[in-house]
Amino acid sequence: MKKVIGPGLLLGLIMLIFSMIVNYLFMLIPSVNADYTTEFMRSWQDPIMMAFFVYPFILGLVFAWLWAKTKTSFKGKGIMRGCYFGWLLFFLTTVPGMFATYTSFNLSFLTILGWTVSGLINAKIAGFFLVKANP
Repeated sequence: MKKVIGPGLLLGLIMLIFSMIVNYLFMLIPSVNADYTTEFMRSWQDPIMMAFFVYPFILGLVFAWLWAKTKTSFKGKGIMRGCYFGWLLFFLTTVPGMFATYTSFNLSFLTILGWTVSGLINAKIAGFFLVKANP
């Protein structure tokens, strides 16, 4: 459990930071910024929005637990195991969610692309981090 909770929470913090950076950069694109100012999104003044910052920590814990249970299935040397695990996370978590989002919400393609890129970066970071934290 020690190799899940500690690394999972630290991974959550790392993913939060990288997500904020990627999302900020994509928000510099006018059509993406416009998506964030529609009634589709909750206002940052809404107190429930604070719960949004818990999301990467939940992902970090889930990813750390999943890595602990499956790490022996990933072959290769060092960082390549993390790379493969990162691809698995990306295809399991980001791709289906972004497909559903793109096909059911009236958001710009660039907004969905930004979220997809953020998901890929987080999945790769998770793989690289977890292979080092819990080889």
